Amino acid sequence: MMRLIFLLVLLAAAPVFAAPTITLPDNGIYYYWFSTSGGAVDHGVTQTKGSNGIDLAKQTAVGPITLYILDPHTAGIAVLPVSSAAKEITVTVGEFKVPASDSITQTSAPNTPPPANTPASAGAEPDQGILSKIVTAIIGIAVIGGVVWFFRSLYLTKGQPLIDIARKVGVDVPNPDDIPKTEIEHDGKYEPPPIVRVQPIPEAATRPVKQPAIAGYLTADSGASYGIGSKTLSIGRVEENDIVLNDTSVSRRHARIEPQGNSAELFDENSANGVFVNGQRITRQILSPGDSVHIGRVSLRYEK
Repeated sequence: MMRLIFLLVLLAAAPVFAAPTITLPDNGIYYYWFSTSGGAVDHGVTQTKGSNGIDLAKQTAVGPITLYILDPHTAGIAVLPVSSAAKEITVTVGEFKVPASDSITQTSAPNTPPPANTPASAGAEPDQGILSKIVTAIIGIAVIGGVVWFFRSLYLTKGQPLIDIARKVGVDVPNPDDIPKTEIEHDGKYEPPPIVRVQPIPEAATRPVKQPAIAGYLTADSGASYGIGSKTLSIGRVEENDIVLNDTSVSRRHARIEPQGNSAELFDENSANGVFVNGQRITRQILSPGDSVHIGRVSLRYEK
């Protein structure tokens, strides 16, 4: 008996709780109110989010109503007749119309929030256009400040940073202070440079200079020639040597050559790949004109 009474109560309450599902175009903020079939306007304006939809179970249970939905971003209002017979209503963007100020009475609820583009909008989202303009302005100011700082630094340093960069890539650029001044100005008037009296060249300076004795030459297959004078010359791969042979078979300090009167003596400095004269590995040997010398894989010839 109790089960029968419970079923009868559910059947009687079914029309009351039946209500259509109102689906909004997006997940934005909306406001809605409604009027009854008799024309009375319900002044309770309710805020909802698009993903939540609108619940009209109590209103449609008592009869058909007219539903008004406001999009605060566009100030458009969608006017929808709704009854409990409808099961699902999908509201599209095209149904939101901006009413004329003198043609709508019932659709305008007294407490309707203003559109989102006004300062008093409740729940309005920030204007992305203004934010992007502020960010662009800040970036522009930073760029201008950087350019001004760069040219000010060049002015104060007389362009020295650019001169240093040019010299690093091999361009011979003189410093501004090194440029000889050919004009002297005083109070805006040009004055020629002072006259410097030229001294006669001493007679001793015109005499031929006696050249030091040359003990011979080491000539490479590439055509490079190294003169052997009055001092000992070191031979190796690194720049600290007197004769630099840039080859991986040459040790950092491979050999040395010493003048011996009109000839020269070649010494091996405990190199990894050895020193060869006419095909024979040597530790030290006095060279004769025409001797073939190998320092690692580098081939040279001793000549007078």
